[in-house]
Amino acid sequence: MRRAVLSLLLGLAVSAPLEAALVVLEEGRHLKVTAYELVGEERIRLVLWGGGEMVLPTARAERIVDVDADPRAYLAPADAPEAAG
Repeated sequence: MRRAVLSLLLGLAVSAPLEAALVVLEEGRHLKVTAYELVGEERIRLVLWGGGEMVLPTARAERIVDVDADPRAYLAPADAPEAAG
């Protein structure tokens, strides 16, 4: 999994300049970023849309999608019923 994420990030880093993207985290939350870069082999630096930056382990970033994509397609519905058990 970690290698797949790194390959994805490296492929995206080589592509056209980034205007904005959504970084979907492993728990389903997302961050809007204006830039990102790999820091070493196991970390990614995210430049946040509203300002500031953060560094996360690459394993926390499930995927990066263009801002043109609908983020709801990548998130679990908030009103999903809980499993009865």
